[in-house]
This record gives sequence, structure tokens and C-alpha cells, in this order.
Amino acid sequence: MASQRPSHEYVLGTHGAERDRLALVGPAGFVRSYSRRLLELGRVDEPWVRAVNDEIARAAARPDSMLVAPTLLEVVAVRR
Repeated sequence: MASQRPSHEYVLGTHGAERDRLALVGPAGFVRSYSRRLLELGRVDEPWVRAVNDEIARAAARPDSMLVAPTLLEVVAVRR
């Protein structure tokens, strides 16, 4: 039996071209992208973003590191 591709693909936390890029880079890419988004929203400052990105880069460079995170769900509603 051939597997069927779902009609919609979802990557949490982003949209469009960024969604497609994050699908390839995994959790570390999500952290890097979303930390910048938090900065844009004024929720965090630049030193925090640098610290988070530095830490995720150090963790990603270690072959024995593992990311444990809760499942995330983003719901986007469009009024018609």
C-alpha cells in the first residue's frame, strides 16, 4: 500500500518560506528563529537572544546532547 502525503503540512511557530526552512533544520532552527521573533515583539532583549542562540549552538555541536521540550500547538484562525 502506497503511503499518502497529507494535504496540509504543519511546522509549528512560523509560516511561509520560514516554515519550509525550519522543516529542514529541526528544533535548533526553531529556537533560533523564534528567539528573533520574540525580540521583534519586544518580549526579550538582544543579549537574551544572543545567549539563547549561543547555548543552542553549543548544545547542537555536542553529539551527546538532547533537546527535551513540550509539544507545541499553534492555532491560526481566519475570519471569513
